[in-house]
Amino acid sequence: MRQDGWIFPAPQQKMAGNVLEIAVLMYRMKTSLKILAVVAVVVCLILGLKSMKSRSTAPNEPVTEVETAGTENDLPGKLETGPNANPIQPAPGTTAQAETTSPTAAATDPGAMAEWEQKIDDALVSGKDEAETGRAILEMFPTLPPEGQISAAEHIGNLLANEDYAPFAGYLTNSATSTDVYEIIFADLLNRPNNIKLPMLLEVARNGKPEQATEAKDFLEVFIGEDYGKDWNTWQVKVAEWLKENPDEPTPDSNGAAVSN
Repeated sequence: MRQDGWIFPAPQQKMAGNVLEIAVLMYRMKTSLKILAVVAVVVCLILGLKSMKSRSTAPNEPVTEVETAGTENDLPGKLETGPNANPIQPAPGTTAQAETTSPTAAATDPGAMAEWEQKIDDALVSGKDEAETGRAILEMFPTLPPEGQISAAEHIGNLLANEDYAPFAGYLTNSATSTDVYEIIFADLLNRPNNIKLPMLLEVARNGKPEQATEAKDFLEVFIGEDYGKDWNTWQVKVAEWLKENPDEPTPDSNGAAVSN
């Protein structure tokens, strides 16, 4: 056999032919693989270009966020059922919790109001004279609620006799006395005889709250006709002198109805 100028013996010629065929086949396979690789690259490039083109021309769409799903026990709205289910607890600060932890409302208890009203009514219809009724209401005065003290102060001012007035007037310099009660007592004081009124005005001017003390001192100046500032000893002397020079006229009433000079 002659192959490209080479002459091989018969067995060698057969072997050389086989080797040559294998080499040609491998070359062809290698070429085919190259062609396939090139085709694959071209296809990928075409697909990539189409994908880029579709992304650039597509309208903006809202992006949907995908949340990782948890277990059923992690779901906040999951309700347990069955005999072993736990009761639903109200969130802190909710109305349900407020009703549970604060069963009493901030409003005044109607029962308590009825109780103090009943006490005052019982004293008023007891059949006792005015002075004794006034003393009875004055005795319960410190134990009454604020609303009750306002109502009681009005009754006491109308009923209490002059000789029993000092304990009631003492609330004018009591720091715990409410403004409403103070105004009721102070207005009643101005209708009392001068020998009760002026000494108490001096006491309020000396020991009362700043605004109330100023008001009491102004009334003293009207009666005495002078301003002695905070010279309380001089004030006391001048009040005594004025009362001596201007005694109260006797009146038939002893419950505060007397009219001062």
